[in-house]
Amino acid sequence: MGTYEKTYVVDGEQYELYAESDTDEVGYELFDVRGRKVTVEPLPRIPDQEAILGLVRRWRAVVGR
Repeated sequence: MGTYEKTYVVDGEQYELYAESDTDEVGYELFDVRGRKVTVEPLPRIPDQEAILGLVRRWRAVVGR
């Protein structure tokens, strides 16, 4: 999963952001509390709350939540 960075709350549910390091680059991936990956591709920087809100709601629409 990588290194824990930050917790976000969207609609009362927690999501955790982890940093993944690949040589010189760092990407960020978001997971729900069950360990399911929300992001498809690593994010290039730590997102703000608005970006997380959009990511989580799009992900929920795809997985049927």
